[in-house]
Amino acid sequence: MKKTENIKPIIKFNNGVGAVLCNKCNKIIKNNFTKEEFDGGTKLLYCNNCIETIVNTFPTRSKLGFTTKEQEKLLKLFPNINKEKYNDALMGITCTIIHEEPVIYHCDIITALKCGTQNRNIKHYEWD
Repeated sequence: MKKTENIKPIIKFNNGVGAVLCNKCNKIIKNNFTKEEFDGGTKLLYCNNCIETIVNTFPTRSKLGFTTKEQEKLLKLFPNINKEKYNDALMGITCTIIHEEPVIYHCDIITALKCGTQNRNIKHYEWD
């Protein structure tokens, strides 16, 4: 994977039509983006499948999920994320406590990353 401080959206053109590609698998994430997205306004770096793979293979102390420090390390892979949307998606979730520290489940981290990278609110069907 690319160094996190240099990671930027991959924008390609095919017959004048622009697309944003996943930084991990090069799959098209979005077609026909807006001028704002073209000018660097997109936060999209990874497709949903790669977000899930990154989260599910990220080294964590507990197999159940992420501590606060582990989340901070994970978020370095997503430098353009909208942290407000990310944090909003984590409001009201169920977590567990291990060694007196909250641990956030993988599925909730995945949903929050999708919301933060896609600059959107959590959808009603994404609540657990």
